Amino acid sequence: MISEGDQNGKFAALRFTAATAEKIGVSDSQIRKAIQVTKTLTPEVIEALRGRPEANNFSIVKSLSQLPAKKQVKFAETVAAETDEAPVDIRAEIARQQGRKQTPKVEAWTKVFNAFMGLGTKDRKRFLSALEDGGVV
Repeated sequence: MISEGDQNGKFAALRFTAATAEKIGVSDSQIRKAIQVTKTLTPEVIEALRGRPEANNFSIVKSLSQLPAKKQVKFAETVAAETDEAPVDIRAEIARQQGRKQTPKVEAWTKVFNAFMGLGTKDRKRFLSALEDGGVV
């Protein structure tokens, strides 16, 4: 039997998800799923994702939430060690923590991405400009 207090708490939670969903233009089930997923993230992962565009990607956040806590902490440590010269490919790091190997194609693109991110701003712009012009860098 549900006590009156528990029932009111449940209704309050339902009102919160419905109000939040309406306010940001999504379904209340999406809000409930997001809350459920974020409950399983370690504080280290939450801090590692803070300010990153990947934090808004439900697929990435859900994948992280399914990792055991120790692997989440390892993931967070890897992201925290990121530098401009050594950027972290978030999806590749999640796959690594899950024990999955990258396909050769994904591995090649990861290397290209990391090399590009290792360039300075001026060299990145020069590279992109050369691509747009169809020329050789």
